[in-house]
Amino acid sequence: MTDILALRIVTSTGHRCLSWVRLRPRRAQARGLLCPCERTSSAWLGTSVKCHNRTFSRRPVKRGLLFGNLRSKVLPRYFPIDVGVNFDCVQSDLLTIRWRTDSLSADFILPGADKRALRVCFNGATIVRLLDEMPLSTEQGTKNEGLVSRHFAYRVEGSTFADTQSEAWRLIWHPVCHYEFVTGSGCMDVLSKAQPSFEVVDISK
Repeated sequence: MTDILALRIVTSTGHRCLSWVRLRPRRAQARGLLCPCERTSSAWLGTSVKCHNRTFSRRPVKRGLLFGNLRSKVLPRYFPIDVGVNFDCVQSDLLTIRWRTDSLSADFILPGADKRALRVCFNGATIVRLLDEMPLSTEQGTKNEGLVSRHFAYRVEGSTFADTQSEAWRLIWHPVCHYEFVTGSGCMDVLSKAQPSFEVVDISK
């Protein structure tokens, strides 16, 4: 059984071409536009043999597939941040984190510096994500522009983490940036309008 479904076709003169329909079996994939008089297939921007008018159709587009494919091809860009002290981030780890609605501070191990830690602070509203290094490093593939071997802090553009957070929150605190802090174990992503500050602190007490 064949279904005949009328399509809305717009021509260059602004009139509808009434002889054009889409013919397809009910469960078969559509293969373009067909002229019932000539039984010839039309291309996407083809010319009707019967009407000799330039025509095009408004074909539905699945937004999820279209924008999902485009997003998957956009890789994040990393911009290293100087934290004021050199250390091997692979040997570091997240020690403690203190979060409030208007501030954030997190302490990271400084390898080789007993009883001292690097404190990262944000004086403003934040969205925070904590995760292990393995899922972080495999989140968007390995070809990430700007990554530096054994570097700790970055500002990131084009990340999935930033793009999928609350749009209303991002509008309220606009402009916001994505910051990422990488160790060999516990890692931290932060979305905030405030810029991070860094301080070496004594944790012996």
